[in-house]
Order: sequence, then C-alpha cells, then structure tokens
Amino acid sequence: RGPCPLVLMMKDPYANYVVQKVIDRAEGDQHKRVVHLVRDNAPALKKLTYGKHILARLDKAEKNS
Repeated sequence: RGPCPLVLMMKDPYANYVVQKVIDRAEGDQHKRVVHLVRDNAPALKKLTYGKHILARLDKAEKNS
C-alpha cells in the first residue's frame, strides 16, 4: 500500500492549496484526521515552501476555533 493521497497532495506545489481548503472546510472527525496527518508530517512540510503554507493555515484555523 502506498502513501496516503492527502500526504502526496501536501507535498505538491499546486495540490497543497486543496489541502489548505480542506483544513478550512472540514468538520468533526474529518477535520481531526486531517489535522493529525498534517501534524505527523510537519517536519517534512517545514522544509517545503508550500508545506509552510499548510502549517500556517492550520495554525490560523486552530487560533480561530
């Protein structure tokens, strides 16, 4: 079994925008799963320009909730 499609999207220069929107729009258990996946991949995301955008979006979403 390969890597999770959402993880692959986080690392893509264009698809990461979709992940950012999922962070904004997901609710309940779905949101918790996305947050967990992002946090688990945070070390790798910090090394990518667009990964940093995802982490910033997550931080903003958590501050607003």
